[in-house]
Amino acid sequence: MDHIERRLRTRFGRLLRRWGELWSCPELAAEVSVEFSSRMTWSLGLAYPARRLIRLNRNLLKSNGAPKTGTRGAGELLDKVLCHEAAHIAAFRIWGGKAPPHGPQWRGLVAQAGYDPARTRAVETLDGGMKRRRPAIVYIHRCVECGAVRTARRVMRGWRCLHCVEAGLDGALRITSRPSGGKEASE
Repeated sequence: MDHIERRLRTRFGRLLRRWGELWSCPELAAEVSVEFSSRMTWSLGLAYPARRLIRLNRNLLKSNGAPKTGTRGAGELLDKVLCHEAAHIAAFRIWGGKAPPHGPQWRGLVAQAGYDPARTRAVETLDGGMKRRRPAIVYIHRCVECGAVRTARRVMRGWRCLHCVEAGLDGALRITSRPSGGKEASE
């Protein structure tokens, strides 16, 4: 572990203690581990609440997100990402699995810490070293009997229309796809 990472871990501990007190989760700093990953190509950070682990994109160290000695305001992105992920763990500790990942409870925690709860995409924030994600494809599952629609990011061949199955029908779904935000096309 180099000098920058040691300094950051001290900073992270201080921030996690402050947020833990603010969120009535005083054990947060003692229980949460923070690590950097060079394998992250899209996300700035990920939280694993059950494991009490926060994984941060190593490119944050190379970007304007890393605090520089004597530079006021530097490291703001890194602090925001850490807060975002820490709020996921705190929400899990407080509400268990009942709080949705970016739901009102989580947004409240982030706002309480003084950050905008909007998500930030890595490719919009970091320059260089980030792979661009393919456009997301949405799969539309339409009931052939009643026309009810469900969408997913992958094909769900096992799905059936619950209402039609309960009515004694097959409930088969016709699957089409479209790019996220685009027009529907047949599969």
